[in-house]
Amino acid sequence: SGGSSGSSTTLALAGAGAGGRNEIRNEIEAAIVRSPQAPPTQVAEVRSQSNLSVLAKDTSTINIDAGGVAIALATDQGRNAAISVGASVAINDIENTIRARVSGAKVTAANLAVEASAKNSIEALTLAGGLSVAGGQDGLALGGAGAGSGNTIRNTIEALIENAATVEAQQLTLSADDESTVKADAGAGSLALATSKKNRIAIAGAGAVSINDISNRIAAVARDSVVTGGNVNILATSKPTVDSFSLGLAGTLTIGGGSGTSIGIAGAGSGSKNTIKNTIEATVSATPIKASGALLVQANDGSTIVADAGGVSAGLAIGQTGIAIAAGASATINNISNTVSAQIDESTIEADTIALLASSTGSIEAL
Repeated sequence: SGGSSGSSTTLALAGAGAGGRNEIRNEIEAAIVRSPQAPPTQVAEVRSQSNLSVLAKDTSTINIDAGGVAIALATDQGRNAAISVGASVAINDIENTIRARVSGAKVTAANLAVEASAKNSIEALTLAGGLSVAGGQDGLALGGAGAGSGNTIRNTIEALIENAATVEAQQLTLSADDESTVKADAGAGSLALATSKKNRIAIAGAGAVSINDISNRIAAVARDSVVTGGNVNILATSKPTVDSFSLGLAGTLTIGGGSGTSIGIAGAGSGSKNTIKNTIEATVSATPIKASGALLVQANDGSTIVADAGGVSAGLAIGQTGIAIAAGASATINNISNTVSAQIDESTIEADTIALLASSTGSIEAL
């Protein structure tokens, strides 16, 4: 950027910014349904001698890159000041309902699959930079940069047999599956340079932040219905991942001669807050099941958080009197707090083998 110059003073100001907000809100449903308003004599019935699939699937994706860089130069012969500020911000949100269901209907098939799945992803890259250079007799250089993103996935993923449905299949799979992913990278860098004959001051600051949240409901539920068949699998599975990286860089350099003073102050910081808080449920409720083979009711969680953050700063003051101060800091806050359940409630079960499994293998890696 240019500066406006008077007889003895030059001031250069520069600012740059970029940002974006993205939202996805969908409802996806695949269903075999008997309307509650239908007369009692009207029956919704579907028959297949081989395979019958009721599938609802969502693969929504948000990709965003945002960056802002500002440069300010003031190098006249008098008093000079250069100030630059760069910033970038991204806000991203996915909130969908994905549902596959058999409701109030009679369904017969050799192999029946009622499956709801979501494989959503958010990828956000935010960068910001600031460069300030001041010269002359007395120089003041100020530089600042900040970058960050907020990313949220809140889905409802349901596979249902409900409302007095009657289902008969040699192989029945009722499954809800989630593979949500958030990848957020944020970087900010600032450099302030003061090269004056007398007094020179350079101050630079940079910060990078990301806030990421996955809060989904994943449910495979047979309720208030009747199920007959060979093997019956009721499965709810969640494998969400949050991967965040944030880095702040700041530097100052003051150079001069004479009897003046050189002061350089640099500070950089970065951080992230990452949360996974899902409900994973596999349930048989008020639904008699008669299976000649195996009944498996399973809920499984495999959440993963990987968080890296760094803050680096450096200050160098060269002159007859020189002062340099530099500080860097980084922090991450990570939380996996899921509810995982596999249950049979108020139901009569006849099967060759019965297994109820609820498991969680959450993992956090932080640097």
